[in-house]
Amino acid sequence: NQNQNQNQQLRHPQEDTLFMVVNTPKCGTGGLTSSLIRSFGCHRMDHESSLGRGFHYDCPPHHIRILRTHGIQDAYKTLEDIGSQYSKCTMITAVRDPLAWIASWFMEKHKDEFCPQPNSPKNKNKMKLSRKSKQLKRHAMDSPSDMVLYYHSWIHDQSKHLRTALHHLLPHLLQEFGNGVTLKDQWNTVSNQGYSWTPSPEPQKCQLLLLKMEDSLRWPSILQDQIPGIMYDRNESRQQQCPLLADHYRAIQNYIWTPQEKKAIIGKDKYVQELFGLYGHLDY
Repeated sequence: NQNQNQNQQLRHPQEDTLFMVVNTPKCGTGGLTSSLIRSFGCHRMDHESSLGRGFHYDCPPHHIRILRTHGIQDAYKTLEDIGSQYSKCTMITAVRDPLAWIASWFMEKHKDEFCPQPNSPKNKNKMKLSRKSKQLKRHAMDSPSDMVLYYHSWIHDQSKHLRTALHHLLPHLLQEFGNGVTLKDQWNTVSNQGYSWTPSPEPQKCQLLLLKMEDSLRWPSILQDQIPGIMYDRNESRQQQCPLLADHYRAIQNYIWTPQEKKAIIGKDKYVQELFGLYGHLDY
């Protein structure tokens, strides 16, 4: 009876819902998706199916479907193919301090070399590095200060790619599924509450929940309040996954950026400039 009551509690609030975690990499995507899966008893479907890229999960007990993706086109295709089968649609995404994001992205791109994990998917895309960076990379694991030297050179090499990655998803998501709002429009609400809701225009009919990564310790209560039935459980941190690299990671998290490095990342991109400004990084 206790299990039956618990299942009913989980079933009632979100039954007949299409959830789409459409998120920039390293912004809590894994924890958000795995929490939905655990909360609603889901299993993974074939992600190479006609539903397109991304990962799809079916939750038969509650008629819930979950999409996990880093691409807005996957959301479009999913809505087009199966959106009409669900009476509700909730899209979840997050914003993160760009300098913290770059540090996390750096570690993600080097995890195979610096901190290999069993059964972890390998990075397929090889980074183009300058000769200087290649030399510094050989000694990056020697000490936190050596890691910082390599990080400094890597930022210079990757500035255009980092700008593209920062711009890749969130501004387009807000434009298409957030009724044309900008991050600046939502900033006061997101900063004060840790989240904001935006109903999307026709024909998507999909409400957008924007979370702030810096408030992730509050996500369990935010998600339980805003989407009853979700039991959020964050994934292991980078330091927990790789304790031997904890000091190295802390060193690049505390890295002091030069104005020239910030300008190289921002370029002429208005959204990336806005993102840096909202987080107080335009101090030059």
